[in-house]
Amino acid sequence: MMTGIAGLTIAATDPAATQAVYDFLGVTEVTVVAGKSGLVAGEPGLVAIDIGVDDLAAELRLARRRGLDVDDDGAMTVRGLTLRLVEAGPCHGTGLVSGLDHIVVRTEDVPGALAAYCARLGFDLRLDRSFPQWGMRELFVKCGDHVVEIVTELEDVAQPSPTDSFDGVAWQVRDIEAAQAELSDAGYEVSEVRVGRKKGTRVATLRDRRTATPTLLIEPVR
Repeated sequence: MMTGIAGLTIAATDPAATQAVYDFLGVTEVTVVAGKSGLVAGEPGLVAIDIGVDDLAAELRLARRRGLDVDDDGAMTVRGLTLRLVEAGPCHGTGLVSGLDHIVVRTEDVPGALAAYCARLGFDLRLDRSFPQWGMRELFVKCGDHVVEIVTELEDVAQPSPTDSFDGVAWQVRDIEAAQAELSDAGYEVSEVRVGRKKGTRVATLRDRRTATPTLLIEPVR
């Protein structure tokens, strides 16, 4: 059984500065690597996630029966995303951040993405909604305690890409005003607090480039 997202790997052009951001937030399950080296070669940003499971051997057998090419360490590539199954609990926070809320994946091929993430990987589709005013469609799938938000443009693509991309991270905070003020006082660029899209939530965008990936702070529904 999946427990949730257990860890994130973020590539950065200045790993020390990026690590300092996550240390300030109190997030211990983020691994920062150099932008074009380390675990994954490529541009800065979220480049890999660990998916926590309660029985790694059983999940490896299940993944292989479903046709996933996963190695003995749990590593695999699904629609261009680097994923790893690990025997661990979900991400949590010990400071400003109280836990991971969700990650964002961008796709051009919703049927292909759902086939890969739900039918084969085992995520659970919970919500599918469109926003014509923004030209966007958002799907929310559960991965243990966490959510993966899949976003796509409403306009059809003639030849959709067979690969997806990570497109950001949302962290939960207990008090959005306090978190916004503390980050701002520490010299990080953060937006004003605003009402979130999900009813009852309030959010702020951590715009500081040192995060190395689009980052949202969310005060959950109380």
